Amino acid sequence: MAYKIITPAEAVIDMPTVKAHLRVDHAFDDSLISAYLFAAMAYAQHYTGNAIGEQEVEVALDGFPCGAISLPLAPASSIVSIIYVDEAAIEQTLASTAYALDNYGLSHWAMSAAGSDWPATYEAANVVRVRYMAGSTTLDPAVKAALMLLVGHLYENRQEATEKKLSSVPIGVNALLDTVKVWGV
Repeated sequence: MAYKIITPAEAVIDMPTVKAHLRVDHAFDDSLISAYLFAAMAYAQHYTGNAIGEQEVEVALDGFPCGAISLPLAPASSIVSIIYVDEAAIEQTLASTAYALDNYGLSHWAMSAAGSDWPATYEAANVVRVRYMAGSTTLDPAVKAALMLLVGHLYENRQEATEKKLSSVPIGVNALLDTVKVWGV
């Protein structure tokens, strides 16, 4: 199963808040700070397995599974669409009454509606595509703190390493993100 981000998340922390944290009062570094914030968001999303910020995600499968379809980035808030290629090689959109979202636990799923099965598909790669909304506009305080720490680190250490100082991701970032990380479920 592969997935890709269709509509990426917007910045989850506003620029005045990030600049206050960095103690920056000029505008000429705004684009750099913004780039660091998006890099920090990508790091946090990759590290935790959770969607950071609201975004549209698409999962592609080579056919419908016997059971539910795993939605890799949580939290999933809604299913936008399920599109598939039927046995006659014609693209179809599954009616919204034919599936449901299970977003109760840590793992989120697209499930066929009660009493029904998934339709048969054409045998090819990526014939089933599930689009869904993941993430939230509400940011967990630990994630916000981790993002601020990481942006500060990136802003102060613009090279991977220098002769004076070797720097890596601050240990506090991962410790904070561990509080929301999806551990093997």
